[in-house]
Amino acid sequence: MDRRTSLTLAGCPAEPHRAAVLARRALWPVLLLAACAEPPAPSPLRRALERDGGLRDPVTLAVLNAPGSFGNLARFRDDPAAAARGVASLEFLTDAFLNDQRWAPRSNPVLSVQLRQAQAWVRQTLGIAPGAPSASVVAALREAADLVEANDIAAARRILVPPVFTDGGGETLRRLGDMENNRTVAAAAQSVAQAGMQPGMQPGMQPGMERPSSGRR
Repeated sequence: MDRRTSLTLAGCPAEPHRAAVLARRALWPVLLLAACAEPPAPSPLRRALERDGGLRDPVTLAVLNAPGSFGNLARFRDDPAAAARGVASLEFLTDAFLNDQRWAPRSNPVLSVQLRQAQAWVRQTLGIAPGAPSASVVAALREAADLVEANDIAAARRILVPPVFTDGGGETLRRLGDMENNRTVAAAAQSVAQAGMQPGMQPGMQPGMERPSSGRR
């Protein structure tokens, strides 16, 4: 009797990896069930936008992320890059809901007032010129955020300069890292998200317009 036969008769597996193989086979049903499990259901807005290809629209992305982007600016304390991106999102959406022909129809008097008040509060807090174009503010804040994340603080300061950022780059970055929560800004973020969830409203559609029928019943 050779050594392999004696090990088998003694109760030891003839193949050294057999136990591991059997263990993996025992897990297969569990893994198959996990693979077949349905993922968490997306929000109604996300489902509608994915169906229409709307997630390619940067305004749509900003709408989806509004509550997290600037709903509570205080959570970005000591993170001026994240705060800068949040403020940029607010500026971007304010301009879109007030001036963009695709998105302005979604706005309403209450939302317009909330966005303007939120924008005014943030600009006063950070020292952004009241009449500065939103596009200039957004571009500067996004570039400054990239530079801060790249640890090039000096370059970020050179981006946030007058006349748009009236107190200069150093002070603007300091304030971005010490933002407080504001009820008006938080309310505007929630209202933006709710406006994006209006039934039958997609970019470019006027209120009351119905989605074209797909022909399926």
